Amino acid sequence: MEMGHMIIQEMAAWQDKIMKFTFGGNRYKGLWLKPQWHGNRVVGISLAGDTPSKNLELDVYQRLRLTQMGFQEEGKTNKTWSIQLSEPEGTIPNASAIIIHILRFGYLLEPSDLNSITPTLDVDFSDPEYRNA
Repeated sequence: MEMGHMIIQEMAAWQDKIMKFTFGGNRYKGLWLKPQWHGNRVVGISLAGDTPSKNLELDVYQRLRLTQMGFQEEGKTNKTWSIQLSEPEGTIPNASAIIIHILRFGYLLEPSDLNSITPTLDVDFSDPEYRNA
């Protein structure tokens, strides 16, 4: 399954239960992205920046691309990048497309750079709604 389909499928299925996506890759370790939810709409996105403990350091091109996309860098040692989304940008199909765009043109990753995409969910599996999930 293609990366974009996996992200939109997970976002549509779990919506505001998704706390974070973690990306396993060949060139980079410690990549993650956190959607900030308001109901079933994404109102912001934050993502991993320089993280010395994981040997993750963005290069000048990645920093430039994220800045051009409108992201703001935050933090001193472990840095994050964040952006707020408008009403139409925050729909699940649009937010999924933005996430793919961030991976491809912000982090400058090729599809072959990613081994896995893992969502971290905030669900109680003892709740009957999630027993068979």
